[in-house]
Amino acid sequence: MKNEKNFLILSFIIIFILLFSLISVINYDEYKKAKHHLKDNIKQQLEICSYKLNCSDIKVNFAKIDKHLKPFILEENKNNYYELFKVKDFTKYYLKLAYPKDLYNKQLSKLKQKIIRKFLVEFAIILVLTFIFVYILLIPLRKAYKINETFIKDILHDFNTPLTTLKLNLFLLKKEIGYNERIEKIEQNISAVLKYQENLKTFLSNNKNQIDIINLKELIDEKLKFYSTNYPNIKYKNEINCTLSINKNAFNSILDNLISNAFKYNKTDGEIKLFMKDKKLYIQDSGIGIKNPNKVFDRFYKENQRGVGIGMNIVKKFCDELKIPIKIKSQINKGSTIILDLKKYC
Repeated sequence: MKNEKNFLILSFIIIFILLFSLISVINYDEYKKAKHHLKDNIKQQLEICSYKLNCSDIKVNFAKIDKHLKPFILEENKNNYYELFKVKDFTKYYLKLAYPKDLYNKQLSKLKQKIIRKFLVEFAIILVLTFIFVYILLIPLRKAYKINETFIKDILHDFNTPLTTLKLNLFLLKKEIGYNERIEKIEQNISAVLKYQENLKTFLSNNKNQIDIINLKELIDEKLKFYSTNYPNIKYKNEINCTLSINKNAFNSILDNLISNAFKYNKTDGEIKLFMKDKKLYIQDSGIGIKNPNKVFDRFYKENQRGVGIGMNIVKKFCDELKIPIKIKSQINKGSTIILDLKKYC
C-alpha cells in the first residue's frame, strides 16, 4: 500500500505539473495576444477618428511639429495612449488623438477576468484528468503487485512442509544421538528461517494499521528468556515498564531481530540492557560493535559470515511502516545501542 501510495502521489504530481505548465503557457500566450490585439484596436479607433474628428472617449488636440515626434505610431504617456497625424494645410502642427488609459485598463481588466475564469475551468479539468490517468496507470501495477504477493504467500506456505519435516527429523535425531554441535547449528538455522518466514508474512499482511495493546515488559521478558537458552553466559536486564498501542505482529518482528542480534553478536560473557528514556526504547549490548552503522539497513549487507544480511533491512522496513524512527550508536569491541523512538505509541 505504501508503494502504491508513493506511485500515486509521484505520478499525480508529474502529470499534473506537465498539464498545468501546458495550460499556463497557452493561457499566457493567449493573454499576450489579446493584449496586443487590444492595443491594435485602439490604434484603429484613433486612425478612423482622424478622418471624422468626432469620436466618443477620444480626446482631440494638436502638437507642434518636432523632429523628435513621429506620426502614425501609437505612443503612451502617464494618462493616455496617443497617436500623431499629419493634416493637410497644417505645416506647424500634428493632429494629436488620445485614448484614456483608464478606459484601456478597464478593458484589460475584463480581459484578465475572462482568461482567469477560463484558466480555472481548465485547472479543474486537468485535476480530474490527472486523477483518471494515474488511476488507469495504477491498475496494472496493482495487478502485478497482487500476483507477486500471492506468489510469495504460496511459496511461504509451501515452506511449511519441508520445515516441519526438518524439525521433526531433527528432534528424532537428537533423541537418538543426544547433543551434537552440528545439530545445534542446524536447529539455529531452522529457527532463523522460521523467523524470516514470519517477518515476511507480517510484512505482506495488510493489517499494519491494526492497533494492539501490549505490555512491553512482558513481551521483552519473553524474548529475552527465549534467546538466552542458546546464550546462557550472556546476562540481561529489562528495566522497561510501559504499555504500547501498536501493531503487535510488526513490532514483534522488530524486537525479534534486534534482541536476537544483541545475543548473537555479543561477547561470551557479555551483557544486554533494555530501558526507556523520553519514550525511547534503548537496546544496549556489550558486543563486537558495528563498523558501518549507516550501512546495516542496506539489503544483504553484513560484517561477518553469520546471517544473510536481510534482518536489519527488514527491521528498517517495519520501522518505516510503523513510522518509528530508529538510530544506531556503536563502537567496535565496546558494543552497540539501538534506539527506537516510540513517542507515537506510548
